[in-house]
Amino acid sequence: MTRTAKHVTERRDPTPVLRTAVQTAQRKLLLSGRDLADVNETLARLFAELAPIHAELAATAAAAPHGPVAAVLAQLRVGFAHATEGRPEPAINSVITAATTAIRLADDATLDREYADSARWR
Repeated sequence: MTRTAKHVTERRDPTPVLRTAVQTAQRKLLLSGRDLADVNETLARLFAELAPIHAELAATAAAAPHGPVAAVLAQLRVGFAHATEGRPEPAINSVITAATTAIRLADDATLDREYADSARWR
């Protein structure tokens, strides 16, 4: 098997992509004008980023319906529903909740790197 063929057939864990995408969307929404156009644009970008791995995320959520992937996806569904109903503030709140829940998707090493100085805040 060639190196390229191996790379194409290997499955990567989609959870870091989900975590990063949701946290990026949260940052954009917190810095936005909080109007519906900003929310829709951010959610459209989030959807486009997650679309290629949606099947893997759905399978992970189905395998662990009370796990963090399922919880993040549930919050995103709520956020998208609020946005389609024209309610930007609840949509933003749902993305914030999803991003907070997405912290559970990181392994210990990632959390240690990202929050290396968190002990000083205790």
